[in-house]
Amino acid sequence: DCDVMAGHCYEPLSWLPQWAYDPATVALTKEFQTAGPAVVRAFACTAILWLSFIIYPIVVFFTSDCDASGRAPPEELLGVMYIPIILMAVYMEWRCLRYLLAPQFNTYGAFKIMGFGVPFSLWLIWNLSFSFISKMDIFSVNLVYASLLKAVMASCTATTPVGDHLTINGLWSQAIDQSLLCYIPGARNLAVVLAAGGLVILA
Repeated sequence: DCDVMAGHCYEPLSWLPQWAYDPATVALTKEFQTAGPAVVRAFACTAILWLSFIIYPIVVFFTSDCDASGRAPPEELLGVMYIPIILMAVYMEWRCLRYLLAPQFNTYGAFKIMGFGVPFSLWLIWNLSFSFISKMDIFSVNLVYASLLKAVMASCTATTPVGDHLTINGLWSQAIDQSLLCYIPGARNLAVVLAAGGLVILA
């Protein structure tokens, strides 16, 4: 199926399951090579992730309490509450894909994983799985970051084997003093490390 005026040929979509793309986008794709309504859903997905990225660590921070080890572990429920949010975001991505699959195939040809052509179903499972895992990484980092920040801000203390009472910042300083990282300015101060880590996350 070729558009002589545009100088472009379109691959037949008979091999692609009908549930995998929105038929209404096929004609639109041939005429404009555009994602159409997918843009709105992409913005919605981004909004969900960024709002969760901001709110989730705040919830973890204010619901965590110091324990005998000098840490401030989060509530167990918080470790799984982000899964529905991730599933919602992945679903929004899938809705976007239904608009993008036709133009992607028309532009790049067969679907590939690491340079090898693969069946559509395998490509779909591969990409959605990686999307889910990457989003879990965002939330798990926030979980640990907020928990550590609470332990530092609340000066959580732990008792050492010799009976000393140290804050988590003190324990961190002792560990850094015994490593090559002690030569890095500010490395002994866990609050500085967390602040730098937060900037890296936001970047």
